[in-house]
Amino acid sequence: MSGPSDQPRLDILRGDSPRPRPSNDPHLGMSGCSDCGRSDVRVHATLPPTLRKGIANGRGQVQPRSKSHYMERHQRPLPESSLRSDPASIRKEYAMSESAAPALPHELIWSITNSVVTGRALHLVAELRVADHIDAETVDVEKLASLCGADPEALDRVLRLLVTQGIFARHRDGYAHTDASRLLRTDHPMSMSGFARMMGLPVMWSAMSNMDHSVRTGAPALELADPKGLWGYLQSHPDDAGVFGEAMMAKAQADIAAILSSYDFGAYPTIADVGGGRGHLLQALLEAHSSARGVLFDLPGVIEALEPAPQRLSRTPGDFFADPLPRADAYVLMEVLHDWDDPEAAKILAAVHAAAPAGATLLIIENVLSETATDVRGHILDVIMLTFTGGRERTVDQFDSLLDQTGFRRRSVVETSGPMRIVEAVAV
Repeated sequence: MSGPSDQPRLDILRGDSPRPRPSNDPHLGMSGCSDCGRSDVRVHATLPPTLRKGIANGRGQVQPRSKSHYMERHQRPLPESSLRSDPASIRKEYAMSESAAPALPHELIWSITNSVVTGRALHLVAELRVADHIDAETVDVEKLASLCGADPEALDRVLRLLVTQGIFARHRDGYAHTDASRLLRTDHPMSMSGFARMMGLPVMWSAMSNMDHSVRTGAPALELADPKGLWGYLQSHPDDAGVFGEAMMAKAQADIAAILSSYDFGAYPTIADVGGGRGHLLQALLEAHSSARGVLFDLPGVIEALEPAPQRLSRTPGDFFADPLPRADAYVLMEVLHDWDDPEAAKILAAVHAAAPAGATLLIIENVLSETATDVRGHILDVIMLTFTGGRERTVDQFDSLLDQTGFRRRSVVETSGPMRIVEAVAV
């Protein structure tokens, strides 16, 4: 589970009350961002300079600015780091952008305390499918409320809040889309509607409200709602399981491009995707590498619900805690280990090692925490795992400990242009 990787980040630390920039900042002009023309400039201006123009196409592609352009806009030399477009430099610059202009202490506390309001508003708007009722034209709030089954004045107040975060644009005659709000449409190819709806499910909201249980005991608070835990809950609540599946699909779609562009998966004749869900990552790998074959391994209920497999892709139903895994040249675990505590994660890795031939490659794709980085995304996900599943995001050292216990040796940690990193290891 994760948040989006290729979309503009909201300024979480500033929350509902972003601090205005000086009036001479070229990114706060009334005509929009000087780099890409976006109108939701308060959010866009928080991004690193190298990312602003790339965000214009909605995919976060990096287009570094030239030295001359920077001199013209800012009247000072361009830092050499701003000319680099490799993933590590992007990540560092992004982290620096979040800490460059910190809020005043009381503003910081106020904003974080009340950020729950903005998040809840987003969940609700996604559940009401407001975005589906706005297309190319502006829609007045009376019509939106009628289509969504909401009170016009109340809906207007909620949408005004989201507008301050760059989600929807408000005009005299109603509301229109921004790049961010379009991602709430259920028919958008990169839709994040399912993710927003999942985080707003009553069981998830209840777990977050009971986070104190997790902090006091170390156990997931979601078990207060269902002693069987998240996976047991989803098995007995198919509607919520459907929303969860949509959310995971949205997450995969957001991350796949960054993953494929960062690692040569074509070096492996056979790739097994363990716990790969509907197989979106594996199918993308096979489309990118015509000589590779793939094996998707997941629970029987997941495999049985899928459409017939495309060429070069086979599927094996099973439970990685109980059933043998398929033999392959490389094993992909994308956001699987973070669902589990260390003893359970070690069991999964041991199962992979039992199936893997000597020298096989293990690729763990997750948010790998750094002891020094300020990127908040991985740390938010870490607390979500604590509260929902009892799992965790891990540092390189913590991964090394698990790998050493289960017969693997780490070779490298590969950066991507998104929040994910790839921990590459070899079976010894």
